[in-house]
Amino acid sequence: MRIEIIETTQLGTQQLAAGVQLVLDAEQARKLIDSGHARLVATASGDEPVADHSSSDNGDGNSEPESRHALIVGAIRDLLEADPERADESTWTKSGKPDVKALESLLGFDISAAERDAAWDEVNG
Repeated sequence: MRIEIIETTQLGTQQLAAGVQLVLDAEQARKLIDSGHARLVATASGDEPVADHSSSDNGDGNSEPESRHALIVGAIRDLLEADPERADESTWTKSGKPDVKALESLLGFDISAAERDAAWDEVNG
């Protein structure tokens, strides 16, 4: 996943300054995003660009569905790459789908179960 550091932070022994972009595995990226030190720029699946979620509103309060869907698909693929056995119970539902909250944490914006399901169907298509 490609992330951008938004607040100076430490990664191992390396200090990362705000504005730096780098590619990390899903687990490392998620930790930095969850801590508020980074934002998602692109997913590993094809490096789809990530829209600025604060400005992806099309004027009526809704984000453009195609870009949201692509982001959710990419996040699901990243979760599968990080946990192919689906062993992390905080990431996967009992039915084997990605947990909505886990996806929201990775994406940095709220999604519905229906959006998750549509993206899940595409990944499993």
